[in-house]
Amino acid sequence: MGVWNTVHLFDNNKFYNEVVPCLRGDENCFKEDYLEFYKSYRTGGIANLSDNELDEILNESIQRVKEIVNQLDLNFKKHEVYNYLESYQDQLDYLNKYNYYEFCKFFEYYLFKYCADFFPYIICGKRGLVSVLDSKDNSIGSEILYNLGDSDNVFNLDGGIINWISNEDTEILGSCEEDFFSKDYYCNEDLEYLENVIRFFKIASSNNLGLVQGQDMREERLIELPQFKLIEVNKWDKNDFDVYNMKA
Repeated sequence: MGVWNTVHLFDNNKFYNEVVPCLRGDENCFKEDYLEFYKSYRTGGIANLSDNELDEILNESIQRVKEIVNQLDLNFKKHEVYNYLESYQDQLDYLNKYNYYEFCKFFEYYLFKYCADFFPYIICGKRGLVSVLDSKDNSIGSEILYNLGDSDNVFNLDGGIINWISNEDTEILGSCEEDFFSKDYYCNEDLEYLENVIRFFKIASSNNLGLVQGQDMREERLIELPQFKLIEVNKWDKNDFDVYNMKA
């Protein structure tokens, strides 16, 4: 089976100024959010749990989240413990200790609840936009897209958040169209896709937004979260929605 990669609008300023401090700080800051996440994450839901059982599970889960996020670097992308484990067994023991799959899915949920919108999005194939757009080697546009699709982080364990870039990066992407060309330059469909992606970059930039890339995310849950938090729906032009569900 292939993988499903999508790129979405992302408020990097809110992420670093509000979301990250909350995750690293008081556990009560996101306890209600974890409860809402856990209702849909746990097989069978939570109806069969007593109040004490549920509270114990939540407290343990939240404590694991806090321990993980406080081991990340300032950019929240590099893990200062896991990344330095040398043996596969040590890595596996770490992931099992922290129930890491659950953490990745909570992080995905939390990020999209507060600082990213699922709609509209662009589909970017198996390897991300850097491959789909066939960007020019050693160009600044290629470097930024490579960073967006770089999965060397701790949020993509069997699907999840791949990476994100800032509003400064999208501003650059929107102004360096010459760094990109379609694999088949004479294919109208490829050219339409390229034009829509560039327009998406410019929409993000003009609204002071970055981008986040995900892979095989829990789409059925994410679409239930509040949408159009970053750009109100009435501020979108109908033509802008051509980027939605555009296939690579």
